[in-house]
Amino acid sequence: MIKKILYSLGAFLLLSSLSVLLLLNIRPRPAELSRYGLEKKMDTALPFTVTFLGNTNLLFDDGENAWMTDTFFTRPNAIEVSELTKEYMTLV
Repeated sequence: MIKKILYSLGAFLLLSSLSVLLLLNIRPRPAELSRYGLEKKMDTALPFTVTFLGNTNLLFDDGENAWMTDTFFTRPNAIEVSELTKEYMTLV
């Protein structure tokens, strides 16, 4: 009985890991995306540049001034969210 459970668990883990590997590897490569024409050419140049710095960071630069933002800087912590939820539930 225990042997069957262990074999079943092993088979499940093997199939799960193979499924994850398969799903992670099925994605278009940058060279393949060019056939869809997603790159748009702009007629006029913008007066500033926007650089994606990873995760959610953006750097706006006009050559004289630079402004960087992280969209998560205003995200409330879990305690604030729970307090807001309690207040909302008492109003409803």
